[in-house]
Amino acid sequence: MKILSLFVIINIVTVISGQDDWNGDVALCTPDSNPLPPPAGVPFPIFPARAEFGLERVEIDTIAASNIQTTKRSMYEYFYDYDANSLVEVENSNGIINVTFYYYNVLKKSTYYGSQFCNVTVIEMNRPTVGSSAINIDGLPHIRPLDQFLLFASSSPTEGLIRPKYIGEDIVRGIRVDKWETCIVDKTNYVTTKREWSFAKPNYAMPVGITAVSIPVQGVINATKMINSTVYVAEVDEIFNILSYKPGIERADAFSPPRGAFCAGFGDSSLSSLQEQGIVWPKRFSIRIDSTTSQQTRWQTFHLRITQSDRQRIIRYDYTPLANDIESIILDYTNRIKYIIDRQSGSCKIESGINYQPLDATTSPVEFFIKYESLLIHDLTRKFQFNGIRPCETWLVTNIEWAWSMRNQTSSKPFDYPVHLYLKLFRLSPGVGMGFETQDVEYQFYEYSQHVRADDFDISLCYRSNDLFYKHVAFQLKVDRPISILEDPTLDRRHIIETVRKTLVSVMTIQYLRVSDLEIDHSKENDTLYCICTILHRLPSDPASEIGLSDARTKLEVAINTNQFTFQMDDKNGQKLTVSAIPWTLEDLEHFYSFNSNATINDFNIFLNITSNLNDTVTQIKEEIREKVVYSTASQTGGIVGGLMVGIVLGLLTLFLVYRKQGKRGEQSSSFRNVGFRSKQAEAVING
Repeated sequence: MKILSLFVIINIVTVISGQDDWNGDVALCTPDSNPLPPPAGVPFPIFPARAEFGLERVEIDTIAASNIQTTKRSMYEYFYDYDANSLVEVENSNGIINVTFYYYNVLKKSTYYGSQFCNVTVIEMNRPTVGSSAINIDGLPHIRPLDQFLLFASSSPTEGLIRPKYIGEDIVRGIRVDKWETCIVDKTNYVTTKREWSFAKPNYAMPVGITAVSIPVQGVINATKMINSTVYVAEVDEIFNILSYKPGIERADAFSPPRGAFCAGFGDSSLSSLQEQGIVWPKRFSIRIDSTTSQQTRWQTFHLRITQSDRQRIIRYDYTPLANDIESIILDYTNRIKYIIDRQSGSCKIESGINYQPLDATTSPVEFFIKYESLLIHDLTRKFQFNGIRPCETWLVTNIEWAWSMRNQTSSKPFDYPVHLYLKLFRLSPGVGMGFETQDVEYQFYEYSQHVRADDFDISLCYRSNDLFYKHVAFQLKVDRPISILEDPTLDRRHIIETVRKTLVSVMTIQYLRVSDLEIDHSKENDTLYCICTILHRLPSDPASEIGLSDARTKLEVAINTNQFTFQMDDKNGQKLTVSAIPWTLEDLEHFYSFNSNATINDFNIFLNITSNLNDTVTQIKEEIREKVVYSTASQTGGIVGGLMVGIVLGLLTLFLVYRKQGKRGEQSSSFRNVGFRSKQAEAVING
């Protein structure tokens, strides 16, 4: 332990004869190899296996030749765990906080300076005057027991026995204590060390409460360095005040290194990838993410959805750019096309390529995440602790830190829920601190789910807003078992819809995103499934990439009529289910509303014609009257009110007539019933 290394400023090597005759600085202390036992009622101090405590260190160094005296005061915090073979030392020296983590199993320690930079050094072995040095237990390096760590006592035969003797009671810092003393003589270097440790009396009330272990209060260490057993070279006096001593460790993160600081000195054997830790992202998932940086005062939230397979990869982001409207960005990695949808205005931009211009992660964290998503999310095979250092546009290196949690302690996958992604960026900045400037970027994850639908990646709005071609079609399907099976909870209806979508894509040989608004329903009166969807035209930016809308529709019709539109799937019990399209049932749809399940396409055309004719008639009558009559101002006001009343009455009459007409037609059979569908063009008319 650094605080107990006594002669770090003196390095004098002198060969002296007659060392065996020297018995230490008798003016300081005299060794007692067989101290008397303490009086009755004074127990020998007992130390726990785990403890945390603060320590104030005051060191006074005196060099005899020049009579120079220096004083240094430091504050420390220790987290000691003998069973875990671990130690953490937090040092506060003149306001600069450095943290050192001791890894005794590999005899290395990592010191984090200002929680920013890391340096790895070696832990010494078998240094009796250095409490943090390692000892050998069963052939392996290990942390010392706490009594040896505090340099209070030692039972090691190889390093020499240290047996404290009881020297009486005292009051230290207002606490009644029992005091113990040891005297150690280093004949090789002519060093004499006296240590006095004070422990609170067992019946004295301490803030920690009643414990089965002793509570150290203060340690006073005096040491002298001599030459020829008569000449003083230096004297070191140290006072250790133990503060907030607690048996056990209360802080759960006590042994966690500072975030974003990477230590490269442990070697490749200490590195592992996320995949080696059992971390795997599913093929489909949805998650919400909060992002913030050290240069921003508020959080930015975005929603990430991903679907991927062997042949395709599609990602959607929903977020609000700074000083802008809500945007949805759909990235089609298969065709390398980017769809940028403004959710407030309904407009859409279609761009070739999915790359982003160089940007700064500290000012654009969401866009930075989108740009480097493949690295941050799906790069699971890299050795993240080492290879996670990446060059950026404006920064020298970036440290990447992942945090995953374990939702089910008994799960075979130990880490299955992302918690946060933390980036620490570094660049040279002469004149600032240690010559480096750092910034932080953090992403917090929540609402992680694998329930992602194909409609989440719908791009049909881009076709409507850019006047691109699309067509609504409908056809019927049959199942090789009673249709009531569709109501059975053992059948995954979403799986049926997704399988129909994949079959549509296959028989028309088009891209996955060109099938939109797929809906499937059935009537309990028969064993028929009803399928309605929208087929999108190929993009005009790449006309040679795929077949057009008309050819795709033709291929679908041929597949249906020749019994090629068929597939099998398993229910949740593993039973096979065969679904086939019924030949000659493919129809094109125009304006189709689903508020009347018994209405046919012709019914709605009649409804639209009746409404249009009535409106034309009313308008014509109004124009004829307006040409013949000139009204006063008051009369015009009354006329407007009266006209509104007449319009309301005519509207109610029209609805009544249409309702009666469709009620009669509802008794007739329909080719498509109970289908929840609304065409894109009709939706555009309704929503304005």
